[in-house]
Amino acid sequence: MRTDEDKLPSGDVIRDLRKERGLNKSQLARGAGITLGALWKYENGRVEPGRAMVRRLAEGLGMDPVELERSISAAQRDGEAA
Repeated sequence: MRTDEDKLPSGDVIRDLRKERGLNKSQLARGAGITLGALWKYENGRVEPGRAMVRRLAEGLGMDPVELERSISAAQRDGEAA
């Protein structure tokens, strides 16, 4: 199991975008067609979403999947530089 120090940066991106859009976890999970448990794992950096899941999350967030992928990639690069 990952510790907070091992947390994947994609989780912060997903959570921040959800909050910026005024969505609660249930709304995003429903919009993405996933369970709350799955969303929890992504937002808490326990699991890295694959491309298909990024597309589903982007749909739930009402954004272009490419934009979400870029945001996640940028966060990963920033995390490696830290």
